Amino acid sequence: MEDLLIVHGGGPTAVINGSLYGAVTEAKKLLKKGRILAARNGTGGLLKEDLI
Repeated sequence: MEDLLIVHGGGPTAVINGSLYGAVTEAKKLLKKGRILAARNGTGGLLKEDLI
């Protein structure tokens, strides 16, 4: 895996924050040189290519 794009939607809840934390933690273990990117504001950010 080279890069990972995370698209996350919904309000900030403990469950959503926990799942996002888990995804980023596992990605850090698997990515050797790649980047972890996120779409700002979920699907809307993805459609606008607003990535961070």
